[in-house]
Amino acid sequence: MNRFIYFDNLRSVTVLLTLAVLLLQPWAAFYEEGAVVAISIIFFISAYFGASALRIRTISFFLRDKWKRLGWPGMFLLLLGIEEQLVTGSLPVTSWVLPWLFLLFAGLALVKQVNHNVLQHRTASKPSLPFLLVFIALLAVALFLCQAFLPQILLIPYIAQIRPDWLFLSFFAFALGVYAFRHRWFTPSGYQPKGRALLGFAIMIGVYAAWMPGKGATILTALTPTLLLIASVLGLSACFRQQFNGHTAWSHTLHRLSYGLFFVSEPIILHAMWFLQPLAVAVWLKIVITALILAIYGYLLCRYALLHIPCFKSKG
Repeated sequence: MNRFIYFDNLRSVTVLLTLAVLLLQPWAAFYEEGAVVAISIIFFISAYFGASALRIRTISFFLRDKWKRLGWPGMFLLLLGIEEQLVTGSLPVTSWVLPWLFLLFAGLALVKQVNHNVLQHRTASKPSLPFLLVFIALLAVALFLCQAFLPQILLIPYIAQIRPDWLFLSFFAFALGVYAFRHRWFTPSGYQPKGRALLGFAIMIGVYAAWMPGKGATILTALTPTLLLIASVLGLSACFRQQFNGHTAWSHTLHRLSYGLFFVSEPIILHAMWFLQPLAVAVWLKIVITALILAIYGYLLCRYALLHIPCFKSKG
């Protein structure tokens, strides 16, 4: 299928949001809701385009491509966590994204192996109320059980720290992306979210910031990120389709570099903050210095090194 430029732009901006989340971890409210938005968008769009690719390709070719794009870079990041733990004393928090996304694609390929027609297009439709209610109920229950009975953070020594609730959230965002592809959302003949969906996104951002910090496991703390996931996907896609459905020189450069920038961001931030930690300066100044280091060093590394490695080259 033809790529949607606004999806490319949205994913690129989401990478910048991820960098901001990593830089601004001391601000709990922004960190939590920013992570939910970033996870929702990245896994939804990845599933949408991944399902399209798997529909027209053989399973073996698809898995080889995903291993090249996600598998070995993800394994490298997990191994790099050992070095980061030894040097900085901190474990990475996003290293799980690439291996987890690869496992989700492998599971989708297995589903296709069992039912070859599972990814064929259905009649173009819009999100129905029964579907949305079932989706919201299932994810809210999953998040509630996760918050109530699982630790907030699972530590894999010397490799990474993983939030179980984010694993569930990303799984459902991925499933929603596959469903949207099958039912031809965002296509000319299918469902197109309206501008008012952006209002729903803005409302949920406010609700999340006001409600979530410091709360325990309740049905509301499970329902809020669930609604924010849906609002992020529909609201931001509507906004970008209307306002950012074309490439400029800046957006095209960011699109080409975004995957590599996502790949190198956490190691750069962890090491920069570790070296800056002894300085007797304000936290905000350390964050600004770290952001400048990331912007300059990350750009040079992506532009002149990673873009020459096949797995980091842009496909769009």
